[in-house]
Amino acid sequence: MDYVYPWHQDNCPKNSYDDVWVEGFPDHTIISPLFTGWSNFIQMPKYSYYKVFYVMRHPKDVIVSAYHSWMKTHRTYPGSAVEKFREENRDKGKNDILKQIIRDFSKKQFGSMMDWWAYHRINDDIMLVKFEDLIGENRVKVFTEVFSHCGAQIPEQTVEQFLQGYTLEKMRVISNNPGHYRLGKAGTWVDDWSEEVETFWNQVEVFQSPAFKALPYAEI
Repeated sequence: MDYVYPWHQDNCPKNSYDDVWVEGFPDHTIISPLFTGWSNFIQMPKYSYYKVFYVMRHPKDVIVSAYHSWMKTHRTYPGSAVEKFREENRDKGKNDILKQIIRDFSKKQFGSMMDWWAYHRINDDIMLVKFEDLIGENRVKVFTEVFSHCGAQIPEQTVEQFLQGYTLEKMRVISNNPGHYRLGKAGTWVDDWSEEVETFWNQVEVFQSPAFKALPYAEI
């Protein structure tokens, strides 16, 4: 791959877990990010050579992050889905909102997460990366491995210098929405996770399934 072009999701014809993408992407193109499920991805027209990395995050961190984003930090505009969500849940307590997000995500997002986890093990073109590793102590090594998977052999020293420009503090400075970069830590879901929410979580059937329990997290 001697040249590449960036391609943002806003240029894509579809962007949901339900829609099937019938159009492919230009050759020699970096596409990031794509919010789509495995079943949609597998139907996309592809060139003979492609590399994908899927970023997975602790499911409970996903829920709590969605709560803070949808209720507090995400930018909104008249008629947007986020604005509608805030209006519908303005008078509800945190526990009720978290339970609603759990209910909604159990149907699509976590189903997609299980699919990506299962299929990446039989497809060498797909690399699965844990979000926690991308921000952890070994992030330089992990990012170097991601670049290598995508065909870019970059020395760790260069990767380390690159990452210094994308610390949480610097992202807050350069972002138009600094509040969106909340904590930048893994495992903070425990601060918002009540016993009531945990009880509800354990009652959702999909979270008790072998496929969900097989995800690479010691405790879910």
